[in-house]
Amino acid sequence: MKPFTTFALTFLLTFNIIFLGCGDNKDEKTNPQNETQPQTNSETPKIGKIWDSIQKENNELKKTIEANKLEEVHKFAFSISDLVNTLPGPSTGLASDKMANLKKYIKEVEESAVLLDEYGDAGDMKNTKATFEVFNKSLDSIKSLYPEESFN
Repeated sequence: MKPFTTFALTFLLTFNIIFLGCGDNKDEKTNPQNETQPQTNSETPKIGKIWDSIQKENNELKKTIEANKLEEVHKFAFSISDLVNTLPGPSTGLASDKMANLKKYIKEVEESAVLLDEYGDAGDMKNTKATFEVFNKSLDSIKSLYPEESFN
């Protein structure tokens, strides 16, 4: 499991650098046009790239389960869990009650990922499928917290 942890941490760090950036955007500070343009709904969280990655990994997880490759379920489940854990950062525009629900649903995804790993390693298709349904309900609940424009 140690190589997986290393992979997961490397993936998460790379993901953050690629999609979230790693420094100040000097154009925003020095470009006078940015100061005069009205900001349109700056409170709306922008999670499109993260959510696209979550959906892609979830589609692969579904294919893996359908192909009865249960020993591979953990890598997709934990990857999705890691991605979901990055959502609070760009979600500062969510109302406090939605942020509290987001944290609750993130915990559900984490718990389901652990169960998917356990059931997959045990070759338990019945419980893997049942947990995958719960996993997806949690992901759907997370998606429902955001306005449609958050995914653009």
